[in-house]
Amino acid sequence: EKDSYKDKNATKYTKRSKQRIIEELNCEISYQYVGMAPEFGKTIIPTQSEFFILKASSFSPIVDGVTLDQIPLYKIPYTNHDGIGYDNINFWENNYNRIEGLWFNGSVAEKWMQNQLQNHKSSLNQQGIECAKKIEEVTKVPTYYFLFNYRAWGRKKDQARKCPNCGGDWFIEGSTFNHFYAFKCDNCHLISELSSNK
Repeated sequence: EKDSYKDKNATKYTKRSKQRIIEELNCEISYQYVGMAPEFGKTIIPTQSEFFILKASSFSPIVDGVTLDQIPLYKIPYTNHDGIGYDNINFWENNYNRIEGLWFNGSVAEKWMQNQLQNHKSSLNQQGIECAKKIEEVTKVPTYYFLFNYRAWGRKKDQARKCPNCGGDWFIEGSTFNHFYAFKCDNCHLISELSSNK
């Protein structure tokens, strides 16, 4: 956005670093907007959302639950425990991406990695669920946590899965492998995907 780099959207760390550059190099910092980065295409940032999804991503881990557009962190109030910044979300997302990368490589502790990604009680997912709760607290927007799903099951068995937390029905009828999510539990605020298209 044209105002993405303005101080109103900056964390204390960004402001501090910017001030150090200005003081130590005796210079001014200015920005020239040249447009959206090509990899984000025609990204639209929603101004209101029915619900959010927290899912690790290359752009932003917060996704609008209806349009699936990604929402930059600076669009929501700070979520860190000290009330400044988004360290809790950034730390979780860094952990998630590292574990997912190791799982994808498939050479080191693959079962442990997969358990961290798809077991809602794993330390990684508990960290993410706490972030989702904090996002909901500061935004007042229901926030669902995205649970990874990779199982060597057929489609029928996968669709029959129950919510891993409450055991309730959560499959969204008509969902396919190509949908962003196919499972949604409104009680537990968990969302997941189909594992197989077969």
